[in-house]
Amino acid sequence: MAAIVFGSLTALLWAGSSLASSRSVRYIGQYSVVAWVMLVGTVVTVPFTIASGVPATLDQSALLALIAIGASALVGLLLMYAALRVGKVTVVGPIAATEGAVAALLSALAGEPLAPLAAALLLLVVGGVMLSTLAPDPSPITDERPVRAAILASIAALMFGISLFLSGRLSLDLPISWVVLPPRILGTLTLFLPLLVTGSLRITRKALPLVISTGLTEVLGFATFSLGARTSLATVAVLASQVATFTVIGGWILFRERLGRVQALGIAIVILGITGLALTKAT
Repeated sequence: MAAIVFGSLTALLWAGSSLASSRSVRYIGQYSVVAWVMLVGTVVTVPFTIASGVPATLDQSALLALIAIGASALVGLLLMYAALRVGKVTVVGPIAATEGAVAALLSALAGEPLAPLAAALLLLVVGGVMLSTLAPDPSPITDERPVRAAILASIAALMFGISLFLSGRLSLDLPISWVVLPPRILGTLTLFLPLLVTGSLRITRKALPLVISTGLTEVLGFATFSLGARTSLATVAVLASQVATFTVIGGWILFRERLGRVQALGIAIVILGITGLALTKAT
C-alpha cells in the first residue's frame, strides 16, 4: 500500500513540476527558472544532508559520480525548459519522461541483461517520439517550434537518463539527500550566483510561486520515490512512470492544449512504452 501511495504521489509531483515550469519559462526564461528552482532545492535539501553527516562510503569515485549526476541533471533541466518555451507541455513532458527508458538502456550497456520484450518496448518508445515529433500540429501555440521542442526534450531525456542511472547505483551506498543535492548545489553555483552578480537574474510576481513550487515538487518527488522504493521498487517505478500521463491530462485541463490525431497517437505510444517498460522491470 505504501509503494502505491508514494508512487502515485511521485507521478503527481513530477507532473506538477513540468506543468508549473512550462508557464514560468515563458515569463522569465529557462536560465532564471533553473537558477531559482536549484536555489529552492538547495535550501530544502542542505539541512537533511548536514543532518545525515558525511557518509563513510564517500570516496573519490563516489564524488566523481555525484558531479556527473549534478551536471547531467542540470543540463537536462536547461534543455527541457528550453523545449517548453517553444513546445507544448503535452508533447515535451512525455518525451522528457522517457528518461527511465534511457536509464534501462544504459543499464543494458553496462551489462545488465535486457529482455527481448524490454528491447521491443524501447523501440516502441523511440517510434512514438518520432511520430509525435513529425506529425502536423492542427492547433499550434504562440511561438511554437515542435521539431525543435521535441529534439531538445529528447536530449533532455538522455541527460536525465544518465543522472537516473548513476543515481540508482549511488543511492545504494549514500543517503538520499547526498544524491539529490549535487544538481541543486551545482545549479546554485553556476547559474543562480552568476546571474545574480551580473544582474541578469529575472523574477516576476507571476513566476515566483511557479519556481518555488517547481523546486519543492522536484525534491519531494524524489523523496517519495525513494520512500516507496523501500517497500517495493517495482511498484513505485510503475506508478511513477505515469508522470507522462498526468502531464498530458494537466496540459489539456489547465492550458487547453490540443493535439492532432497523429500527435496524440505518438504520445499514447510513448506512454504505453514507458508503462510497459516499467512493468517489465517490475517482473
